[in-house]
Amino acid sequence: MGKRIWLAVAAGLVLGAGAGQAAGQPAAGADTVAELVGRLDLERYKAAIKGLTQFGDRRQGTQRNRDAVDWIEAWLETAGCSTERVFYTYESPPPRPRRAGGGTRPPLNPPGPTPTGGRIGRNGSGPGGSSIFGYRRPTGVVRDPAAQPDEALRALNLEEPVDGERSQVFCTKVGSTRPDEMYILGAHMDGHGFGEAANDDASGTALVMELARILSAPDVQTERSVRFALWNDEETGLNGSRAYVEQRRERQGVEDPPGSGLYPEPRWLGMIQHDMMLFDHGAPGPDGVVSPDQRREADVNIEFQSNSELAAESSELAFFFKAANDAWATDYPAQVGPHMTNTDSTPFMNITPSISLRENERGMHIGAGWDPHWHQPTDRYDTFTDDDFRLGLNAAQTTLAAIVQLAGATIVAAQSSDRIAAEGGDVIITPILHSSVQIEHAGTVVHIDPWSAGDLSSAKPADLILVTDDPGHHLDPAAIERLRKPGAPVVLTASARAVFGDGEVLANGEKGVFAGVPVEAVPAYDMTPGQPWHPRGEANGYVLTLGGKRLFFSGVGECVPEIQALEDIDVAFMPMNLPVDRMRPIPVAECVKTFGPDVVYLIHYDNATARWFGNRELPRPDNAEQVAGTIRALRDALAGEPIEVRDGDWYPFD
Repeated sequence: MGKRIWLAVAAGLVLGAGAGQAAGQPAAGADTVAELVGRLDLERYKAAIKGLTQFGDRRQGTQRNRDAVDWIEAWLETAGCSTERVFYTYESPPPRPRRAGGGTRPPLNPPGPTPTGGRIGRNGSGPGGSSIFGYRRPTGVVRDPAAQPDEALRALNLEEPVDGERSQVFCTKVGSTRPDEMYILGAHMDGHGFGEAANDDASGTALVMELARILSAPDVQTERSVRFALWNDEETGLNGSRAYVEQRRERQGVEDPPGSGLYPEPRWLGMIQHDMMLFDHGAPGPDGVVSPDQRREADVNIEFQSNSELAAESSELAFFFKAANDAWATDYPAQVGPHMTNTDSTPFMNITPSISLRENERGMHIGAGWDPHWHQPTDRYDTFTDDDFRLGLNAAQTTLAAIVQLAGATIVAAQSSDRIAAEGGDVIITPILHSSVQIEHAGTVVHIDPWSAGDLSSAKPADLILVTDDPGHHLDPAAIERLRKPGAPVVLTASARAVFGDGEVLANGEKGVFAGVPVEAVPAYDMTPGQPWHPRGEANGYVLTLGGKRLFFSGVGECVPEIQALEDIDVAFMPMNLPVDRMRPIPVAECVKTFGPDVVYLIHYDNATARWFGNRELPRPDNAEQVAGTIRALRDALAGEPIEVRDGDWYPFD
């Protein structure tokens, strides 16, 4: 904890062991930064903010807040970022006693000139060690629902908070080579003030969600992990982020279970908060009025806390982000200040380098009333213009450009996918290796026989895992643990469960519904004598139904009567070229004709290459033409049949 991160800011390089990068080596190429920053889109960003405002001010302890947490979770899952929750209990603090003595408060703005004859100058202190200069306007939180003139919004926000259990959601892009190290990108999703909390802090929450979408894309890989945290209970005193720190601080860098390569809480390399991103219209005038137009000097403010134990490291991190803004932001510059305060990076600042990005300096500007919509009924989506939203998007560009470099992001060739039209959206089929395949439909992800020998870096977290047999290329505990969402069912045979020690057994002929997916177990066994031998009852094929389509994944066995009796199969995945001349091309074609799927994919047809993927110290097989000949033979045998044979990249060489 607290290891110094040396950053060569001007060059945009990560230079020290604290960030896990070799001296002088760019963390990510300029082309990669440009490509990923270019994926940010103003309309997408605005749409995410608008989506959050449907839940009003999202005040903690209310149903509208809980609904918003659920909505964020579903949004992240759809974006391909697997979510988890942190639970904690909130109890309201006792009321503060009133100050004794009464009396009148001094005027907010001094009436006389400054000692040097200026009209207005130093005007008090703000939080975080800041000094306020210039005119101030009153600030505070609106507690009266009648202050909201919109009847529908007033009704939505009417429920008062109740103490009790709270939850907040986060998701993680797991690093490919340094999964034990992590940057945290955060924003708070709760608000108050009887508006829509569009700026405070739907603007920051939407920013973090958009970064999660971009970095979770199948063609993006990061060396280090990146966590996207949407804190709750910020407005009550940073309770959500404090709970996260209390619960997870001591778990940093712990491999769990040992030897698994899994790090539920990677070591924190830095925490970057985003809080109020939209409104930079300048200081109030003598009458307390703030301009309705964005000021010409609008900028992104990056703050660290000069009084924190890691002030030097946090300052370097802040200036690294400024350098990223200098290089990659399209519209607005960034400035660095030393008074980070009153936001969710505060609980982290003595543990890991911590900064916050926002529209203005929190103490000196926002504390002086520069944002008249702060905690007010006017904090609504329609209050803000495209210039305001564009300022928030430039903060997103700044963070993304920096984190792409710090996390070592690269763009990789995405695994080829295929689509089958279905109810509620296409069924998306992504071959991984041999018989390992990822299936997606309407946000549900199913993996069949996940195998670590394949490239799982772009594989999506699984809502359901099906295992056909117990050999290692079908049953791979490491791959299951890597892809399995918390609580996701693993369906397998009794023999596979005896090896794995977990999961739900589905015997030959049995049916069930798992993660909302109907699944039928079809016997997979051999009839032709020889070794290896697959006896009846020890392996499964599976029929699953997604979007009204029935997909059959054959286990490794022959064309047994139970397969020939299948009905209404839309897509079939069939093995070929099995040992001792089982399931050669002609028998596979004849088998497929018996149950007549619309589409057939060949799987598990090149055992020599599969062995090489499992152990690359072996000589790479030179059998491409031989294997291609068997595929042509299968196609020829099905010529004239109403069955489409589709190719998949089941053996993807580098």
